[in-house]
Amino acid sequence: PDGVVRRAPALELVSRPDGDFDDYLNAGLSLAWWVRAPEDTGIPYEEIERPAPEYLTDSLGEATAVVIDPLVVPVHGQQGFMLINYTGAAGTYPRVPFGKVVRGTVEPGTFTNKIVLIGNTHSTGHDFDSTPMVGHLESDIRAGVEIATMSANVMPGVEVHANMLDTVLHDRYIGEAHSSTVLWLTLLVGV
Repeated sequence: PDGVVRRAPALELVSRPDGDFDDYLNAGLSLAWWVRAPEDTGIPYEEIERPAPEYLTDSLGEATAVVIDPLVVPVHGQQGFMLINYTGAAGTYPRVPFGKVVRGTVEPGTFTNKIVLIGNTHSTGHDFDSTPMVGHLESDIRAGVEIATMSANVMPGVEVHANMLDTVLHDRYIGEAHSSTVLWLTLLVGV
């Protein structure tokens, strides 16, 4: 409700004209599956047939995990949201300006054995999200005047996806506390 991105749907359902639904993995999970796929890694990404995802549920019918062999990703709630375990504020992951790539001025080996996400990180772009991470204010200097371009907790959308991917690839999942645990902790702190 506060507009801060702490979680993302593991799967998105898109209706088809025939009334059925197709499920799509979020970008971070989709790329994590491709990186961890047990076979077919020599096939271009768009040609790989991934197994159908399955939900594991608890006794109340709430999703507890999404399974896309070999991944088992813990999720929460009826809609299956995964919690994002951020590694740091905006700029934590290395960035390479696209212009350098196009001009061929990137150091050889920069992308060797790396996962590369492409997205807009310029302060005038529109793909930014508030996150729970606090960092420094990015600024722009024009005519000797420093202009703050974004708040300290705003992150480019591509970095949010990088954090989702990092959470899955390094099994750094966050669990939600049971409501009784939260109640006991609240009572303990309140005493």
